[in-house]
Amino acid sequence: MWTLCFRVIFFGLLSPAGQDKRGTSWDETSALVIKSVSKVFASLLQSFPNHDALGNIWVQLVQCYGAHLGTESLMLNQAVFATLTGILSEMQTLEPRPSFRMEPAWAIWEKHNPATYTPSEKTDNHGALTAYLGYIRQLHFMLPTGYSASQAATVISHLAACITESTPALYASDVDEMTQVQKLALEEICSIKTADPAIRIEVIKAMGNLVMLAFQTEEHSRPKSKSFVALSLAAMDALRDLVKEHHTTADRGTLDSLATSLSSLKVPIQLKYKWQTESKKISSWRKATSTALSMIDAEFLGHVHRDSQSIEKLWTNIVEINGGIVAADTDCCDSNHNIGADQAFDIESFLHLQGIIVPLIGSPSIPDGIRRKYVESLFEHSIIHEAHPDDLARPDQDLLDGLGSKHIGR
Repeated sequence: MWTLCFRVIFFGLLSPAGQDKRGTSWDETSALVIKSVSKVFASLLQSFPNHDALGNIWVQLVQCYGAHLGTESLMLNQAVFATLTGILSEMQTLEPRPSFRMEPAWAIWEKHNPATYTPSEKTDNHGALTAYLGYIRQLHFMLPTGYSASQAATVISHLAACITESTPALYASDVDEMTQVQKLALEEICSIKTADPAIRIEVIKAMGNLVMLAFQTEEHSRPKSKSFVALSLAAMDALRDLVKEHHTTADRGTLDSLATSLSSLKVPIQLKYKWQTESKKISSWRKATSTALSMIDAEFLGHVHRDSQSIEKLWTNIVEINGGIVAADTDCCDSNHNIGADQAFDIESFLHLQGIIVPLIGSPSIPDGIRRKYVESLFEHSIIHEAHPDDLARPDQDLLDGLGSKHIGR
């Protein structure tokens, strides 16, 4: 009887008929109905957790909510995902846990990302995005084996869209602290199991992209509420932990992903002093330097020598990071900046990295061009006074050939 009542009465209330007359008041009414029906379902869940009919109602309920999501209303999107998150959370507390189908629950999340909506400039989508991200976190808990490789790729893509398409906050900044949307998205990416090499590659690439997000556009062309600086710093920590967790796994995909990650880290290192939007906690270039050094491990690089196809890309990034450490455009510094402390940090970082590079860079598996680039970088940044043009090597000369030349009148 109760199943018949639920289908006739509550599904009737949830019918999205009349959507052509939608407006704010209509959405508010629909959101209220969604919340009320979800409360009734939650009470039934407590009373009949493993009833077969309730499992069928669950599928119908999710599908019915999916019809409301098709209206692309941020208010309804927030109401649907927030209430379903509550139901999933309720399921998780039950023993034994209901064996309801989660495929429909996944399908509506995959299809209805509020980040893809095109709201007006005055519309704030943070509420809808927060509910959307809270829902996938709870749904993740309900998947006994975690994400498949294709699901992980979809999740990462959708979370990236949530981060980049969230509306800027009016009176807040994300330079020192992440927004709630950024925090939830990063936490979900970090929670993805990476035992599968295919998934691990996707997660490492995602972390590298988040590190780069702050530096992909001109810093003065966007508001400080969307600087992504705090997110970039947090992603560096997550990237470091992930790489160190799998540092003995020298498969081709992981090596390529590591090279890509180092490529992301070298950007803030090379922008030392040039990038002005910095956190009060730590500068981006310092954080990136420390992170890169913790990832460049001598033992790990020993494994890399077995895969000559991956070695060139990896070592190119290591040499470029070394070049970024020894370089500094102090003309971009504020007059009160403590350059001496930065110099001491860079010297320590440089010496640490040399202890790793020097014993390995002579290996025949490393292309000679990388060694030449490494020496050129050290030479160029060792010049104290401006060099005479004749002292610098021409394209057809070795690096130091010009140093022995004599100049008339000198």
